[in-house]
Amino acid sequence: MVPASKARKLVHEINSFTCFAVVVAIVWIIFSIILIVGIKKNNEGHVKAYRAFLFAGNALTLLLLIGNDGDGQITNWSQQVWVSLIVGSLGVITLFALELWIINGVIRYIEQEKVVSV
Repeated sequence: MVPASKARKLVHEINSFTCFAVVVAIVWIIFSIILIVGIKKNNEGHVKAYRAFLFAGNALTLLLLIGNDGDGQITNWSQQVWVSLIVGSLGVITLFALELWIINGVIRYIEQEKVVSV
């Protein structure tokens, strides 16, 4: 059984994390719209802004992944927590590399199209 004070703390952590996740999701949607507008209008600046956000967003995701795994005391982590942290981090880094590769391709395409149309 969880003591009442610890239960209140857990509920507060869950609520604050949920609020933070909602804010991050809204910001991600806004930057996704900026990316779509940048691609449709061949605006390199919009796509580069999304790329900068991509760096920040994935770094934040890694920090949240590390911060939420376990109870914050690395010395007490079990092998399962370490494995899940490594697998989760590799997954985030792999998706980041794929997204970055695609965004850089879009930027190259926009730059080439500007050179051809000039």
